[in-house]
Amino acid sequence: MTRGKGLRSQVVRSATVAEVATRMVPFQGWRFAPELPLADVITPPYDVIGPEAQQRFFFRHPYNVVRVILPHVAALPGDPPDPYTAAAHRWRAWQQAGVLRRDEAPGFYVLRQEFSVPHGGRHVRVGIIGRFALRPWGEGILPHERTFPTAKADRLALLKATGVHFSPIFLLYSDPEGLTEALLNTMVTEMPVATFTDDDGVTHTLWRVTRPDWVDAIQHLLRGRVFYVADGHHRYETALAYRRWCRQQVGHLPSDPPFDYVLAYATAMEQSGVVILPTHRAIRNPRPVSPSQVLAAAARAYTVEPVYDDTVLMQWVLRRTPGEPALALVFPTGPAYRLRLRLTTSPVLHMLGTMSSFVAHLTVYHLQHFILGPVLGIPEAPDAQKQWVSYSPDAARLVREVRSGRWDMVALVAPTSIDQLRAIAEAGQVAPPKATYFYPKLPAGLVMDQVGPQ
Repeated sequence: MTRGKGLRSQVVRSATVAEVATRMVPFQGWRFAPELPLADVITPPYDVIGPEAQQRFFFRHPYNVVRVILPHVAALPGDPPDPYTAAAHRWRAWQQAGVLRRDEAPGFYVLRQEFSVPHGGRHVRVGIIGRFALRPWGEGILPHERTFPTAKADRLALLKATGVHFSPIFLLYSDPEGLTEALLNTMVTEMPVATFTDDDGVTHTLWRVTRPDWVDAIQHLLRGRVFYVADGHHRYETALAYRRWCRQQVGHLPSDPPFDYVLAYATAMEQSGVVILPTHRAIRNPRPVSPSQVLAAAARAYTVEPVYDDTVLMQWVLRRTPGEPALALVFPTGPAYRLRLRLTTSPVLHMLGTMSSFVAHLTVYHLQHFILGPVLGIPEAPDAQKQWVSYSPDAARLVREVRSGRWDMVALVAPTSIDQLRAIAEAGQVAPPKATYFYPKLPAGLVMDQVGPQ
């Protein structure tokens, strides 16, 4: 524990030294023409759009942003054979046709999202969208998750072709006094520039902030803060790679080039509207394993209790609190099982003694350490996880699917807490893949930033 605290202090000091260089600046965003139906052209971020949703968005509207953020979905007549080149051609054609319009003056954007969660009532989250100055990890910006190399290669190819950030990464910072939230609430009394409600019932409302005194106030309040990446680790690392690539291409480096920035949304982690949903696991076994083998291995570290009614199971899952060391396993047939970590057993004590306590207390790490790795042979490496594990916050859907035989096993986990995320990031650690699911997601296409050549 002492070693973990020392590392945490070291990383926090490193971030504090560089935080003076961390900044958000206003910019001229590209947005869809106001006469277009926003709910038909805007989507969630690329990485949460499954195959069925890809097709749905593609055919929903000829200008749906999925046609540029996921250009592999379907080719159109006359498209270049390379999908990234096709996305770039489509983007430029939309600009020329007036489908996309650039705001006349630089500014910040305030995004308000009103939403509901299961058994959690109605919530509101408000934050700032701007350009965030790129810095290496640890210099005022801290990650908490591993990234997938294949995903970064895909995003870099798209960014090189288009030069556009289509959706903001999601940053958190600490503001226990609520100063920025109070400031933003004074700025959203005028008419918004965009509003729509998405397929999940989330209402997104966007305001532009161009008044010089308000722009200065936002920059002042965000100056000197350490930022934590909630969502967008892949896109942040892609932006760093794109900056290096651009500097190699440019003979004479311009002053403060736009490719030195990434599009970002920042909000205070203390807001009640900052919600982390659990990221449940749907698993295809890489080798033949019976439920009895899985449960026998689990019993070394967990108390195991059968549940014969899936409705009762779902009620139990929804009552789990963030950070709670409990999970449930569901198989195609037979009862489900509730599991609670036994913190006094020797396997658990050994794990807690050898791992950073910040990571070892995560429910998703328990699952990996005691079941997915030793029993199923699924490594923790991101690409291996991607081959055998699918992720979703929708427990009810996954239970239906595993009962229908689509999956070999489903693991329903408690959500990671904000305190756990912050502690892991400050300790210089990384959580297992998909340890968090921030909700709601930030929309792609609502406001975009062209940082490459126009």
